[in-house]
Amino acid sequence: MLKTITFAIVHFCVAFTVTYLLTDSFLVGGAVALVEPAINTVVFYFHEKFWQRINTNSHRGLPTQQPPEGKLAGFLARLGCAGLVVPNQASVTTLKSLPVHP
Repeated sequence: MLKTITFAIVHFCVAFTVTYLLTDSFLVGGAVALVEPAINTVVFYFHEKFWQRINTNSHRGLPTQQPPEGKLAGFLARLGCAGLVVPNQASVTTLKSLPVHP
């Protein structure tokens, strides 16, 4: 929770500064600095909870229904992006395998 509070303070300062520089108005800068970071802070909190849940589930050793392409392809499939092409390790060209021309 401390991370969320410090994020809110930093975000408030950034929002006020940017808005003030764009509008030259303390009133508008203050209003935007109060509303926008407040909404973003709430969204950030739930975003963190979402990722904690994903990390917790992946560390429990729960059975997954991931295709053989790996974790990224499985994650994209759960998001509904199963049609995206995800290269496997064997198809990725590394810098060591590239020919060197003097």
